[in-house]
Amino acid sequence: MIIIVLFGFILHDRKTSLLKKADVKVEFGGYNDSGYMSYDRDKLAKAEMKIFTDKAKMSDYWTKELLKDPDELAEPENFDDSESMSSKDKDKMAKIYQWQKGTKINESSNGNLKNGQKVIIAIKTSDDKTNPLKSESKTYKVKGLKKVKNLNVSSFTKKLRLKVRGTNTHGYFDTVKANSSTPKVVSKHVEDTFKANHNGGLKNGDKVKTTERKIADDLNRYSDKYNFIGRKNAHVILTIDNLPTNKKNVKNLSSFIDELDELHHGDELVHVVFDQGKKSLSLIYNHGDGQYLTDNYSGVVLKEGKLKKSSSFTSYPQRRDNKDPYDDTSSSGKIYDISLK
Repeated sequence: MIIIVLFGFILHDRKTSLLKKADVKVEFGGYNDSGYMSYDRDKLAKAEMKIFTDKAKMSDYWTKELLKDPDELAEPENFDDSESMSSKDKDKMAKIYQWQKGTKINESSNGNLKNGQKVIIAIKTSDDKTNPLKSESKTYKVKGLKKVKNLNVSSFTKKLRLKVRGTNTHGYFDTVKANSSTPKVVSKHVEDTFKANHNGGLKNGDKVKTTERKIADDLNRYSDKYNFIGRKNAHVILTIDNLPTNKKNVKNLSSFIDELDELHHGDELVHVVFDQGKKSLSLIYNHGDGQYLTDNYSGVVLKEGKLKKSSSFTSYPQRRDNKDPYDDTSSSGKIYDISLK
């Protein structure tokens, strides 16, 4: 009789393996050195909640409610005003909340995985001996990740092209591409990777410089399929071209600017740009230490060689502290460099 009671006590107090109960199936995807691990986390969360509700002997109704969204269990005090829940169910809910808060599911690593690497899923519980889950861990070996292809930057440097905007002497570039290469190459960090003297005040013939290594580092930030390789001291030089020369003389430039508000007094006015399509006038100031400030006034027209305010003129400018004199080539008309002389 004593043996039977003791055996029953052991069965009642036995901890449950969540990983076995949920029958966790781990899969690996992506490319070698940048792979990832996946498994059904929702299934794991529901299995955990079902173990808790069974242990607490929760009613069928509340068990179904908890299994709908097991990760969103409210704190016990939120059930105090619930008239539909009995006091016994409230006590059980508080116990389940305590178990859930005391249970942590951790992964040793789940990113930048490579074949042969070992990853661990660990279930850790608090010191609460009533928690029906047992602390456990399982190790999985990474396999099946696709092979990464090495690609030398030197194979496409001659195909690199700058995407330029603006006008001659007041141009800038914001993208570097090699569309005809395989794969298609697009640099997403041109300001960090490619250096030019004042990107925003460029003219045809200016040089943009970098190295193969910098290009490789830039492209590898977002590349899974390819590993770009570049030599540290192999210089890459690109030339600014295809910027249109659209200069315009304006008879009343000085008097028009004198009438504007919010001017950068003390800063040197170095460029004036008129966008015919957007009907806007941009005043670019040298703020010192390589910084340029741009004030953009909308509602400006150019008629018979003179700047005029239209009915839509805004007296307070849109102010930017970047180096680009205007946004992009979405204008429906020409963009002119206004002569300061």
